[in-house]
Amino acid sequence: MKFLNAASVAIVITLGGCAAPAPYVMKTKFDTADLASYTYKGNATISGQAFLKTRGGDVRYGAGNDVFITPATAYTQEIVRWIDTNDNDITIYEAAPSGNDKVLATYIRKSTADGQGNFSFSGLTPGNYYIECGIFWDTGAKYSGKTGAVARKLVRVGAGEQQRIMLTQ
Repeated sequence: MKFLNAASVAIVITLGGCAAPAPYVMKTKFDTADLASYTYKGNATISGQAFLKTRGGDVRYGAGNDVFITPATAYTQEIVRWIDTNDNDITIYEAAPSGNDKVLATYIRKSTADGQGNFSFSGLTPGNYYIECGIFWDTGAKYSGKTGAVARKLVRVGAGEQQRIMLTQ
């Protein structure tokens, strides 16, 4: 009987060690006031080309992929720090904590890159924005069949300004 109890405890400890880590808890308070200046239509434009270079020097464009633009607030900056610290290849939209993600999502705009990875966002208010595009491709390898990354850039745009950027790593 002692063996059975010890075995049960060992199983519980082992299973406890396999439990998923606790979800990340944001330290920065989500505040819609930080997004107030991003609610009206402006006259600035950010356009660019999303691409990555392979180790061999080939260029992989973000052709047909979603390109996101997100206001850079203290809250979204913490999300980016979490993504970068944990080496995750995800966008802010994918990483936004549940609960606030529906509100934050209303401020995230999406475009689709053309065949050469070109994209454009117009009607922007002055401010700081994260522009990002996931660019992944099949390697043909048996066990690690995909590679790539999320290309992300922090961009500041002024009133009436038109910027063209290279969105890469």
